[in-house]
Amino acid sequence: MTLVFVIVFLILWKFGFPAIVKMIDERKAYIDESLRKAKEANDKLQNIQKEGEAMLQEARDKQAAILREAARIAAEGVDEDYFRRIRKASFGANLRGLNSFENIAVTLTEGYFHGYDPLRFPEVFESITPEDITAFLKANVTAERMVLSRIVPKQ
Repeated sequence: MTLVFVIVFLILWKFGFPAIVKMIDERKAYIDESLRKAKEANDKLQNIQKEGEAMLQEARDKQAAILREAARIAAEGVDEDYFRRIRKASFGANLRGLNSFENIAVTLTEGYFHGYDPLRFPEVFESITPEDITAFLKANVTAERMVLSRIVPKQ
């Protein structure tokens, strides 16, 4: 009986234990690699979250700057020279839009569904005054009407 045990033990020592040790080592290496990859993924997620927070803070800063500028213009009024330059630039952009069939089609469609004639823009531009801009800013560019969207990945 002892002889049988010794023979089985020697066979296992020669062939079985090395295979078992090899499988355990491979499994350990696989687990170690999985843990390393999980740590890398976690680090990347933290970096993405930090970047997202930085972007959100930048957006908040821009929002605050827009609100300050709108409040300043609403309080002081629109600079007449600046107003004329902006109106002229906007008029030119609308006029250039008439160079494309696609732009004309889109503009006419939008006008139809929103109830206005987009080809009357020269009259509309002439009718807008700095006081209209000031009133619009006071009524519409407010903290209550500004929106920041934030997309948060699932954890």
